[in-house]
This record gives sequence, C-alpha cells and structure tokens, in this order.
Amino acid sequence: MSAWIVSKAHVDVLVHALSSRGLLLISPDEAGQILWRENHTSVNYRYREHTRTPSYTYTEPIVTWTPAAVLRQVHCYDYQTCEHPTYQDSHAHAMVHELIDAFKRERVSERSKAYNDAPWGVHDCGLIHDLWEDCPAEGTPEP
Repeated sequence: MSAWIVSKAHVDVLVHALSSRGLLLISPDEAGQILWRENHTSVNYRYREHTRTPSYTYTEPIVTWTPAAVLRQVHCYDYQTCEHPTYQDSHAHAMVHELIDAFKRERVSERSKAYNDAPWGVHDCGLIHDLWEDCPAEGTPEP
C-alpha cells in the first residue's frame, strides 16, 4: 500500500464539507491542521520520513465540488492517512467518519458514476483533474 501527502487544497475541500454540514466543533483552521497533521504522520510512519506539517489556514475551495466528488476526496484522504497505528483513535479519523456518515444520510453513493468519475485527490491549486492544465506553474490559481 502506498500513501502520499494530500495537498492543502485537498484539506480545504474536506474542511468545507465538514463546515457546510455543521460538523465542525472547532475552527476551520484547527480542523484543517488536525487533518493535515494526521496525513503527514501517516506518510512519515509509512516511509520512515520526518516531513513537518506546514501551518494550515483554511481557504474556501475555488471550485464547487459535487457531493459524490467530495466523498471520493474523503475516501482518498482516509486511504492516504490510515498508515499509522493510532489513526483509528485520532480526531482526524472521527471527523472523516462523521463526514462519511453524513454522506450516507444524504444518500451519496460510492457506486455512482459521479463518484467513479471524480478525481482521486485534489491538485495543489485546488482544481479538479480536468482543469489541472489551467493551474499556474507555482501551484496557485490566477486571480
């Protein structure tokens, strides 16, 4: 099993989904920092690395994601972050699974075409894969 560090934009999508469903009990910045730190911990554990988690400040995603596409990003994050032994007991795991439960209540299916057509991961500039060629070289969207 391989794992990679998700982009800040990926965490932004997750935090936005949590917030828009009333599932955040802490600030968006705190939630994002927890999620990103847990992902870094997982990748560091998996590959015996020591990459530090950057400081996180929430930014609203620049594109609107369908619920199915967001669910795919949640599953992608969960897959990338499950590599270390304490993940199951972490706050990040609890947030992710609250979000998965919310999508189940909304009847968002991982068996749908929309889910399967969605990208696995979010580019650094926050765009879905069909728009990645529009990302500037620096990795941030043009104003």
